[in-house]
Amino acid sequence: MSTYRPQITRVESGGSAPAKIKAGRDFLGQKKFDEALAQFEAAARLEPGNVPSRILAGSALTKLRRFEEAARYLNDAIQLDPVNKQAYLRAARASVGLEDLNKAMEHVQNAIRVDPQAAVARFFSGYLHHKKSELGKAREEFGKALLLNPRMVRARMELARVLYEQGEHPESLEQLAAASRIEPENARVKEGLGKILLLTGDHAGAVAAFEQAVALGRDDSADCRIGLAEAAIGLGDFERAEASLRAAPEGPKSQVRLQKAWGDLAFGRGEFQQAVEQYRSAILLASSEGHNLDAELHAAQPTTASEWQEAASRLREQLAGMRIDLPDSGSVTDDD
Repeated sequence: MSTYRPQITRVESGGSAPAKIKAGRDFLGQKKFDEALAQFEAAARLEPGNVPSRILAGSALTKLRRFEEAARYLNDAIQLDPVNKQAYLRAARASVGLEDLNKAMEHVQNAIRVDPQAAVARFFSGYLHHKKSELGKAREEFGKALLLNPRMVRARMELARVLYEQGEHPESLEQLAAASRIEPENARVKEGLGKILLLTGDHAGAVAAFEQAVALGRDDSADCRIGLAEAAIGLGDFERAEASLRAAPEGPKSQVRLQKAWGDLAFGRGEFQQAVEQYRSAILLASSEGHNLDAELHAAQPTTASEWQEAASRLREQLAGMRIDLPDSGSVTDDD
């Protein structure tokens, strides 16, 4: 018979609304979202006109991924206080969770009308424009956020992503470098730096940035591990590259790039037959329509060393333009 007993924090039934809000905030800080929600809901029942209790209940529900319930609490808060910036911003987060970007934008625009100098509202506006592939508007809003708060690292990271997608790699690198100076221990920033440096051919700089990212906690990021391997291959450091590829977590989103990286490693070592096999795997996995596996299986195979090298070179070139995405700054639905 199991001896396991769940650890449940007992929530006291007495107390005023302010006391319950304080207790709920303490639970939020401990990431005990169910307990926090119970306190905020109790405060809202004690004082039906209490706006902070409803905003905080909505925030706890958002943390619990219960977005529809969160939206109801936050809409109530907006009805009670139509000029509460936080109510609009928290409601926007719930709308993002519900994948209703238009409603989220409506809430963010209301927050901006309430406080035109709110950097976080401008950031959120840029984030939503980016989600909608409106790169020019996203760039403008992130720029406004940084005018209002130059130390907002998230805005710099997201602006770097927009600049990168617009092909402005030096400007993207400049934003990430500035973000790294502000938060030198931000692992996502270091990973982004590594990716940009890799693309610009600075393999030594990329290795240093990726290794810093791994040391700071991105050791579970397949993209980071693969990027480190690719940079090490560029330096001819095949042992470091192999170690990084072996440590890369396997997942469906990273398989194409992982197979290509193994191919690059084999190519760098002159193991052209193995390179061909890895490159073929990457191409098959990358195909949106799916190649004919039987045809590939029975296709004519190279027979001489020079034919294997020629085939590996051809496939390597075919995969050379593979897209590399910069890491985002995190989910807005997880914000505090």
